[in-house]
Amino acid sequence: MDGSSVDTYGEFLLKNMPCWLAVFGLMLATLRGQLRPPRRRSIMLAFGAVVAMGLVAAAVTVGFGIIENNVQMVLVLAVFYAVLYATVDVSRRKRLFVLFSGAAVVAFTVLMGDITLTLFTGGLPWEVQACVDVAVSVGLPVTLLPLFAGRMRWAVDEVDDSLWRGLWVVPVAFLATATALYMLRWAVELNTSWAQLAYALAGLFLTALLVVAYASLFATLQKSAENERLRAEAQVAAFQATRYTALRDRMRESSQARHDFRHKLLVLEALADKGDLEGLRAALAEYDELAAHAPERGTLCANFAVDAVAAHFLGRARAAGINVSCRLDLPERLPVTESDACMVLANLFENAVEAIERMDGSADTEADATPHIAVNATVQGTALVLSVENTCESGEDLPPTEVSAAIGLPSAKRPGMGVGLSSATSLAHKHHGEVRVERQGSTFTAKAVLRG
Repeated sequence: MDGSSVDTYGEFLLKNMPCWLAVFGLMLATLRGQLRPPRRRSIMLAFGAVVAMGLVAAAVTVGFGIIENNVQMVLVLAVFYAVLYATVDVSRRKRLFVLFSGAAVVAFTVLMGDITLTLFTGGLPWEVQACVDVAVSVGLPVTLLPLFAGRMRWAVDEVDDSLWRGLWVVPVAFLATATALYMLRWAVELNTSWAQLAYALAGLFLTALLVVAYASLFATLQKSAENERLRAEAQVAAFQATRYTALRDRMRESSQARHDFRHKLLVLEALADKGDLEGLRAALAEYDELAAHAPERGTLCANFAVDAVAAHFLGRARAAGINVSCRLDLPERLPVTESDACMVLANLFENAVEAIERMDGSADTEADATPHIAVNATVQGTALVLSVENTCESGEDLPPTEVSAAIGLPSAKRPGMGVGLSSATSLAHKHHGEVRVERQGSTFTAKAVLRG
């Protein structure tokens, strides 16, 4: 490589590397709550890959003499996506939105850098132009840091994955518009100051539109997330109201049972005094029959919200003739958001009930597979661990597998991925946890971990 090639190689790095690193820093600031542990290693790996990509892109671009076109952007996007896939535990929808948002920032940075050079630094030495270019390449991403590290990060961490469907179109539209404006600028000569001013105003208007559009988008997401939270809390409140009514009825029945029991004792004493053994046996048998058919409606755990949700699906399962064991070793205060814990339990419990209800008359069910559901919940340190095991249709054994909101499991009720597991996984990821599933023969187990 001769001296001119070295200079060209250096110019390429100086022109592109600061922008790539700054924009990738924006993306990591958005996704830092979803970085795979240990986070420091993930950050170092991510930036190391971006630097390596920049060096390779410079060598390939300079080597083939295509410095002035945007061929390297294809490599940049591919590497950015691969690095995010390897270092960030987030759904594909959110990853694509952040990726294309970063690409749009790159396009806007190039556009604003060209506007600055066109208006203010034309005819100045290359060194001055390079310094201005670097300042714009770093300055514009820095000005967008509050947007990426603030509202966008909140949306990635808090908003359910289902609300992100198709949102990647928004940054792609801005990316295409900025690229088209930049290409139009080189297709039309800006010979007058009015043409240059129009070009600058178009770029500034597009940048302002980007900020306004993103602010409106995240405001809408926040409202949708709030509505979803209120809906979930209303559903849990309905379960709690039903549970409260059942417990109140149980107290009334217990009071009546104690009253009846006193009278029953008097009858038993009278039969014993008369020596009527047959009557005594008949009375005891009648009492034993009543006790055997008395409903079990005691509390399941100290946390009333989780108790209400579990009691609702427990009653539904027993009404369907399903054998259920439910052990909820939970304190009154949970280490995670109460409504999220309730919704994860509701999704997994409901999936289990529906799976057994679909088994009726299925020829694929093992003969010795008695329909059953086993629900367990406990707090381990600062983590809430939920486990739901249920009988299912026989199939290929599924090894312990983490369910990702990006992957999911096929739904048995409709084409596509299961909504219940996807929703539970999204809530688990919100609390830096996971959902793992396993199937062995006719037994399916789903385990969710939510960390406080």
